[in-house]
Amino acid sequence: MFCGSAWAPFALLGHCKNEHPEIKQGPDSQMKLEQVIKEYQIVSEVPVPTFHGPPVEGLKEHNDGLICLADGCSYACRKSKVMAEHWTSCHPNILIPKDKRARSGVVQCFFPVIGTKYFAVNPSVADIDPQGLYATFINDYLPSVPPLPMLPPNTHRELPPLLAHTGWNLHLDSFVTDDTKRKALLTSALRPLDVKKDPLYGQLHDWVFEYMDNIRNIAQFQVPYTILRYILEYPS
Repeated sequence: MFCGSAWAPFALLGHCKNEHPEIKQGPDSQMKLEQVIKEYQIVSEVPVPTFHGPPVEGLKEHNDGLICLADGCSYACRKSKVMAEHWTSCHPNILIPKDKRARSGVVQCFFPVIGTKYFAVNPSVADIDPQGLYATFINDYLPSVPPLPMLPPNTHRELPPLLAHTGWNLHLDSFVTDDTKRKALLTSALRPLDVKKDPLYGQLHDWVFEYMDNIRNIAQFQVPYTILRYILEYPS
């Protein structure tokens, strides 16, 4: 809990002696440790958590992680040299530029000295319902969305990434050169005239507030009464 790392049972006391000498160890430290190991069934090997899942409580989060982008691969590390070795050994037939092979992210690891193996985590899903819609979106759907195949613009003449991705520039292309269509589009987005100039849509302002007043009345008076009626009718 001091350094945010996990240690195999046989290495814990040695680690504390070398790295945390302020923690005093009595002659019965080994016996107490063995009791804890037996009571909680602590093991020296831990399966890697779900890829891109919530962080493991107590473990240090490393923001300088590298996460492999090969399909179906969940490898993670913290050094570009190690990632290059991973690609050479595990993905030798995938020919893509080096800067497209991994992305930065948050990683954690168990046992930082013995068999270090990093895994990617997503701090944004910490403390949320693992069965909820947001967790489902983050874990199941979002990883399937390919990254945007574009880089930030280098000059003012290039399209911004968001505009290039949505394609609105292509959709509105004809409006740029057609003054009549452009004015018609702008007119359609304007607020209605007042009721004196537009007897029909000029009432839109009053309609909206009347609708909101009705909704507020239903929420304050009718909904609680309806719920109470159902509770009394179906007490179980």
